[in-house]
Amino acid sequence: MINDFSGKYAFLSNFYHSPIEEDGITYPTVEHYFQAMKTTNIKERQAIAGAPTPGKAKRMGRRTNLRPDWEDVKIEVMRKALELKF
Repeated sequence: MINDFSGKYAFLSNFYHSPIEEDGITYPTVEHYFQAMKTTNIKERQAIAGAPTPGKAKRMGRRTNLRPDWEDVKIEVMRKALELKF
């Protein structure tokens, strides 16, 4: 069992540096990508992608203009992010 995402399992964390590019925007981590996808506003997505840390991206995602279909698409967004990462 994996108890935490450190050491040899660090790469499994959504905070692990693993750039994802989509629509001309590079997201440094899965966390950046997931939080940015909460909005359809390109400027907000770019701002979240530019956050200096995944933790900051997560905080920004909590304050973004939430897209109306977020509850319906969030699992698919995470699936896609992980697919792009691996």
